[in-house]
Amino acid sequence: MPEATPEQWLEFAKQDLDLAVYVNEHFFAHACLNSQQAVEKSLKAFLVFRHQPIPKIHSLPELLERCARLDRSFARFKDAVIKLDKFYQPTRYPDLAGTLPHGLPNKSDADSAITAAKEIYEFINKKVK
Repeated sequence: MPEATPEQWLEFAKQDLDLAVYVNEHFFAHACLNSQQAVEKSLKAFLVFRHQPIPKIHSLPELLERCARLDRSFARFKDAVIKLDKFYQPTRYPDLAGTLPHGLPNKSDADSAITAAKEIYEFINKKVK
């Protein structure tokens, strides 16, 4: 099977980001999860752009570190990806929902997640285009 292009990764990231915005009025956990997914796919798009193998991982800090080794300007997103990374498991499984410090994400969490995801997506989109 042929490897996906950076543009394909970014298209999937954009769809996740658009979905996060769309559901943000009522489904905060899903907005946070889709924001996390948008960043994961954006980071993987950059790795493909730089001809790197795509690791079978979901850890945003680890993906960011791989990108930062190629381009130090990625380091500025360290705090954002640490926050977004916390949404991956607890927003997907009901038995893990209590693993976030204050339970499931609220509107403020979702708004922050979307803002961070948009910034990272746009940053990577400009580098890849």
